[in-house]
Amino acid sequence: FFDFPSNVKNSKEFISHLAQNVRKTELGFLGFSKKEYLKNCLERQISDVAKGFENISNNHKQAIEKTIETEISRLKELASSQKTHIYIFPTFSDFVLNKMSGISGYTPWKDIIFLFVHPKTKNINPFLNITLAHEYVHSVSREYHEWNTLLDALVFEGLAELFITEHFNGYISPWAKALTVEDCRKYLAQI
Repeated sequence: FFDFPSNVKNSKEFISHLAQNVRKTELGFLGFSKKEYLKNCLERQISDVAKGFENISNNHKQAIEKTIETEISRLKELASSQKTHIYIFPTFSDFVLNKMSGISGYTPWKDIIFLFVHPKTKNINPFLNITLAHEYVHSVSREYHEWNTLLDALVFEGLAELFITEHFNGYISPWAKALTVEDCRKYLAQI
């Protein structure tokens, strides 16, 4: 979903353009039962197009695709899963660009991963691999377990981050080390 016109005026128009070619399949609309739900998800993730609209070069697209193909093959050897559908979108979020190395992800269901890449992201590796691996763990986990509660979210986020630490040379995501152990105990007691 990187091919888009540069003459869009606002985020709503941009999202409509992205969604217009999405047809309902056995997965619904990329996993959503209604196209409107897909648009709502994309609006939250893609952010304000007017802030930094920029197309992604063909070389950058090819590098992203090659990285995903290579990493997903490696991940499937580590933890097999059913067929996994990966959809790649642009994001124009300053937060994603500045705090998440230009890449974010979302796994709404067991067999669907959304990846969001900011066009201004210069160095996609290792962060694309790490984000894909994190989301892939969510996808595999959902094949075996429901994700309905806050406790589920805490456990599954922890599993994804532990996987990252174990398979990326001890890497710890900034959000995984943002709190001290004492802060964690305090907030867990409040929850």
